[in-house]
Amino acid sequence: MPFLGIPGIVRFIDVRTQWFDEGVEQAFVNGIQQVVVIAAGYDTRAYRLGRPGVQFYEIDLPHASRHKQELVRSLLPADKYPRPEFVAADLAKVKLADALAATSFDPTKTTLFTAGDGSGSQSSRWAGS
Repeated sequence: MPFLGIPGIVRFIDVRTQWFDEGVEQAFVNGIQQVVVIAAGYDTRAYRLGRPGVQFYEIDLPHASRHKQELVRSLLPADKYPRPEFVAADLAKVKLADALAATSFDPTKTTLFTAGDGSGSQSSRWAGS
C-alpha cells in the first residue's frame, strides 16, 4: 500500500501546537487578561489553557462557530472545561472591532490576539479592525 499523507505532518502539528501554547502561557505570566482567537476553527486552547481571570473569545464564520458550539456542548462538560465567548462573524464583511463590540470584550484590558489553527475555516480576506 502506498504511503498517504505528508511525512512529518503529525510532528509538525505537535511542535506548532506546543510553540503556540508556550506563547499563550508566557502571555499569562505577563498579565494578559483576554485572548482573541481569530479563525478559531477547532482550536482548543480555551479549554486546555483557560484559567480564572482570563476570557477567551473565539471568532469564526457563523456556520463554523455554530458547529463548534454544538461539538463543545456535546463533548465537553461545562463544569470541567472553561468556555470561551463565541463570536460568529465573517471578517471579510465585518470589522474585527465591530464583531468584538457585540461581546463582553473590553478594549482597555491587555489582550493577546492569535490567528487560529490554520484550518482555513475563516476567510483570508479581512475587512480590517
